[in-house]
Amino acid sequence: MVSTKIISRAAKSAILLLLAMAATAGNAQTQRNAYFLERYAYRWQLNPALLPDWGFLAITPLAHWGFDVQTNFGVSDFLYYNSKDNNLYTFMDKDAITATDFSNAMPHTLNLRANVHLNLASFGFFAWGGYNVFGLDFTNNARIEIPKDFLMIPKKNLGDKYDLSGLGIRNEAYVTLSLGHARRLSFIDSALTVGATLKVLLGGASIKAQLIDSYLDLRSNLGYKLNYELMAASAVKLNFPPNGSTSQTGDLMGNLTENIGFNGLGGWGLGIDLGAAYQLLPELTLSAAITDLAFIRWNDMFYGQTKAAEYEFKGFEHLGGESFKADDYLPSKEQTDALSTLYVEGNKSRTTALNANLRIGGEYVVYRHRDKDGNERNFISFGLLSTTRFSGWGTMTELMATANLKPKWFNFVLNAAISNWGPTWGLYLGWAPRYFVNFFMSIDYVPYKFMGMFGLPANNASVSVNMGASIPLNWNPERKPKTGTHNKGFEISSDPLSGGGNALEVQQQMRRKAAGEKVKPVSIRGVESDSPKPSKLRKLKRPIVDTD
Repeated sequence: MVSTKIISRAAKSAILLLLAMAATAGNAQTQRNAYFLERYAYRWQLNPALLPDWGFLAITPLAHWGFDVQTNFGVSDFLYYNSKDNNLYTFMDKDAITATDFSNAMPHTLNLRANVHLNLASFGFFAWGGYNVFGLDFTNNARIEIPKDFLMIPKKNLGDKYDLSGLGIRNEAYVTLSLGHARRLSFIDSALTVGATLKVLLGGASIKAQLIDSYLDLRSNLGYKLNYELMAASAVKLNFPPNGSTSQTGDLMGNLTENIGFNGLGGWGLGIDLGAAYQLLPELTLSAAITDLAFIRWNDMFYGQTKAAEYEFKGFEHLGGESFKADDYLPSKEQTDALSTLYVEGNKSRTTALNANLRIGGEYVVYRHRDKDGNERNFISFGLLSTTRFSGWGTMTELMATANLKPKWFNFVLNAAISNWGPTWGLYLGWAPRYFVNFFMSIDYVPYKFMGMFGLPANNASVSVNMGASIPLNWNPERKPKTGTHNKGFEISSDPLSGGGNALEVQQQMRRKAAGEKVKPVSIRGVESDSPKPSKLRKLKRPIVDTD
């Protein structure tokens, strides 16, 4: 009888709490391993000062989409492989790991971050002395936080006091309108390029539910203190309870979604990305950027909080006696009702900040390819990129090394990284011809270590997948293939009678002649190079250029 009532009341309260938290379930960002690729259309989102080879046009569903999940814990924190018997043991096995060792190995708070990024439409083009971009993107950021003590409950066989503060989930969804410009500051230093992107953020929904000032005491004197808060704002007009009222959690979701309408915007905000790149040496380019310096102000955000429900078991001294009354030893109705009663403290505006990112990078070119017209392009390079993500729930720092292979139409990157969330590796594949649709696919945060014959990832259970396509637009004027003086807009041919040659031979022989060497005359359609007459040159419909 006693156990049935306890389980029933506790289960009811737990289910109501989980329902309030489950309502925030969300789904994931631009990959970093394409940072050093001139033909990756979306790298302006990583650093607005990095100029591409050409502009681009992208419209969903072919545009960029990405999903990433990242954790500060891994499978190896919960499963332990024994090479002697080829078996896996869970963290609950006391022979595999003691409670003290398990507690020391776990972070104070376990974080799971999931983000969805979808580019709805974007384009970039060269004009007005620089590079200009426009972007329209949808982003959904979600995270779950679990205090370490929550996992220690089964590990310690219940017999301890556990701090549950911070157990909860958060989610934000918004649309970003971006306008950016980058240019080379030739009047200061021709090697310096700067860029900035202004962002307007349109809030869709924000919700947060978490335990505050809560604990569970499972020692001889059983007891608990539970208190949680719920905040929500949405572009959908929900029926929030009025200020100063109370609401039962079990009825809240039904009331919220009854006769719903459109509320315009859940909130709005502004942001800016800033970047710079400097070519220190012909082979070395340094760059830095800070992105997502932004905020969203949520309108009419609902805020509700329970009043702390506390209970302490009185002991078993009268258990079975004549004076025993079960209700004297169980939480009262007022105590259990307190767990499911939200006190509405007001519908107020609330401002949240995005997670800002600081990136510092360097690329060293080890091999450049020169085509037949003397144009050069980076062919093989190595890059080093430092990323720091600032957030209220923990700063992430990462150092990533990349090997970049960039032939004419094909891009390949292999990267490895170390961070305070664990080591990872990844790769990028891109198909980027000049006059065809460009495709790319990237996978990152790939596990580097697996557990024995079972093939389970041993380190952090994280992954990032990005893919998309774009259509090339106009050339970057600074990187447009050059056309020689003698063949720009004209057809060059050899004249066997005068010993002439093609365009490259014409240039080479003219250099030799200028150096004082004795060379045979060359011709352009029969006109000797010593005194060419433009009137005798046959003009073509279009210049002969590298069509890369």
